[in-house]
Amino acid sequence: MAGGGTFPSYTRFMNDGLALSLNNLKAGSANFYNGCGSTFCLPTSGKWISEHYVGNRYNAYTGQGWCNHQYEKVADQAQSSYESATSQDRGNPNSALSARYNDNMWGFTGTGTTHYGNLRKPDGTTAADTNPLLYGWLLDIDNNRWWIGTALVDGTSTAWTWFGPDTSDVDPTDATTGFDVSAFIALSKSQGDWKRFSWFHTPNSAGGDAYCISNWGQDSTFGGNMTAGGNTDSNGYGDFQLPVPSGFNALCSANLPIDENLDPANTEERMPCNVVEYTGTGGNVNVTGVGFKPDLVIIKRVDNTEAPAWFDSSRGVLNEVASNGSNDENTTANSLTAFGTDGFTVGSDKSASTGKFDAMCWKCNGGTTSSNSDGTITSTVQVNQAAGFSIVQWTGTGTNTQTIGHGLGVKPAFIIIKNRSDDSTDWLCWHQYMNSRVAPVDNYAIKMNTTTGYESVSNSYDVSGITSTTIGINSSNAINGSTDDMVAWVWAEKDQYSMFGSYQGNGNACATTVSSPGVPMNFKPRILWIKRTDNAEPWLVYYREIEGYLSSAAKGESGNPKSGYWSLESNGAETYYENMYIHGNGFSCGDNNSAEVNASGGSYVFCAWGETPMRYGTAF
Repeated sequence: MAGGGTFPSYTRFMNDGLALSLNNLKAGSANFYNGCGSTFCLPTSGKWISEHYVGNRYNAYTGQGWCNHQYEKVADQAQSSYESATSQDRGNPNSALSARYNDNMWGFTGTGTTHYGNLRKPDGTTAADTNPLLYGWLLDIDNNRWWIGTALVDGTSTAWTWFGPDTSDVDPTDATTGFDVSAFIALSKSQGDWKRFSWFHTPNSAGGDAYCISNWGQDSTFGGNMTAGGNTDSNGYGDFQLPVPSGFNALCSANLPIDENLDPANTEERMPCNVVEYTGTGGNVNVTGVGFKPDLVIIKRVDNTEAPAWFDSSRGVLNEVASNGSNDENTTANSLTAFGTDGFTVGSDKSASTGKFDAMCWKCNGGTTSSNSDGTITSTVQVNQAAGFSIVQWTGTGTNTQTIGHGLGVKPAFIIIKNRSDDSTDWLCWHQYMNSRVAPVDNYAIKMNTTTGYESVSNSYDVSGITSTTIGINSSNAINGSTDDMVAWVWAEKDQYSMFGSYQGNGNACATTVSSPGVPMNFKPRILWIKRTDNAEPWLVYYREIEGYLSSAAKGESGNPKSGYWSLESNGAETYYENMYIHGNGFSCGDNNSAEVNASGGSYVFCAWGETPMRYGTAF
């Protein structure tokens, strides 16, 4: 196998009834509407290839394709993927690009439904039979084009026969020959974003073992069923059975795009978020090891009750707001007294003797701010566009339909606003998927200082004003109090570093062939927040890697690893629960079927910031 780092595989953390083998490259099933997802999600750009050795396609009604893996239960993902290939829509619309091999169909279902029934073997005969056949998949994200190819498994095929809409034997290096899926991605639940999609194998019958052996570039023999092809992608990575069209690449870690200003190989420092621990002394403590100069620091005592305390370099040292209540900003003596090049300094107020403290830290722009006049209200912003993070300050006007500039250059995915002057105002949050993947509406928010879910908040967010340059706000005292000092912490998504998404609970604890929710995201999270939006549950904070999936530490009585967490809206100490798994490529709920993270049918949003990009990591 040529290099390329880590390649995708099927995963038990996104599985509904399939049997996995061959190092999780083979997925098989003999039941209805089963499905299993894979460990990688698509990037936001590039041209990608995969090969699939598929058996018993006719009797078992085999389907597979790229499916939206967020906000749907695994069982729904399987059904949506299978049914999207036909005009039937028993799954969720606008959810998958898929093929249904028993009737040679491929396409998508939903607004702008389009299907084609022209898949054939290379000799032109029907591909709908029980004998194994090779299928190749090409997706050109840059041009929103899609092709499927076929080849024989007896070794006589020397090249793919590629199919476009209503035509065969096309040249995929010419983008115009591909299936145009622009309408699909524009109207999909991911709102134009490909990185919510991962590969699914989705049979739909008990008529036989509808198996698939997939090759994303790691094994062109398909588990010893064929002689190795030895072909590489356009960058020289991978091991493919047949030649790869020019410009297309393996979906492997070495090929994943990343902003050069985030890439550790260029910056020579860690990703711009981290968590550090320290023990209080009753006096000053110089906390180091952050890996950068932090600009937002959230300090929480985890061994006893104490409010989560927020400090940032725009508002300055000592100026504290606590997310477990509605109080205004307080200048707290002996709290956070300095921001340093590799950490910060605290005094006795955040250093109780022998107390155990954790601090979540984010890098912005070293405290340097500038005036921003993009909105109707002039703001003062501190911006790190590479990290997708800005700290925004302004003086409230108490009037509706106002905008404030944020400086990110792209539309935000997550916003927190706090009135610094008013002693009785909620922390109002806007999340791009807080309305269960339906488009957000005006004057709704999630309150960070309470456990309540997504709710109406009069005169709060003006959705039309949330753009690549501004945040839209109305007259609520909590969001735009007249003459009050306001602050917002604003984030946008960045490939291989941050994601602000959603998922739906299924109430299952993870087992061999049935999984609880799992979310791939092409980076290892360092900080993960989860909030249920359709019911009252806490804002959960996870980050304690030593108690993650691979750890031998902090074992529960059953021998399963426990995850430590605390809540943003509470002053309570850290709690432990089995199990939330933090992976090299995302997270999953593991054995946790509590309502806090995995109620059946429950709607959840999450905020994740990365430690290790997939380019330099492994899937687990």
